[in-house]
Amino acid sequence: GTIQPNDPLYRSVIINAQRAALDDPRFSPVQPDELAFLTIEVSVLSQPEPIASYKEFEVGKHGIILEKDGRSAVFLPEVALEQGWDREQTLSYLAKKAGLSPDAWKEEADYLVFTTQKYTEPQPESH
Repeated sequence: GTIQPNDPLYRSVIINAQRAALDDPRFSPVQPDELAFLTIEVSVLSQPEPIASYKEFEVGKHGIILEKDGRSAVFLPEVALEQGWDREQTLSYLAKKAGLSPDAWKEEADYLVFTTQKYTEPQPESH
């Protein structure tokens, strides 16, 4: 995905869909015979806004970006909810995702929050 817009939204969707399908090192590339089983979901992020303290981060409402020591990581708002994490757990996993120690979020870190508008393709009606 893209946090800051570099292209018009439609172009970002195309570029990131291709990257997710073919270039994500966490997964094997999507094969043509898998396409019928995929559901496309696009999350459009609001402009990230800095917050003064991690205490302003609202689990489930905000996505969050942690920046510290030249490293950064991001979670969409639904990540913490899907995992059942509270604020502190979310921040610990976010710090680890950034390559930092799990408690690195507690001091001298910067935070940005955002919201998302999610679009999911309609599911075919079953007969």
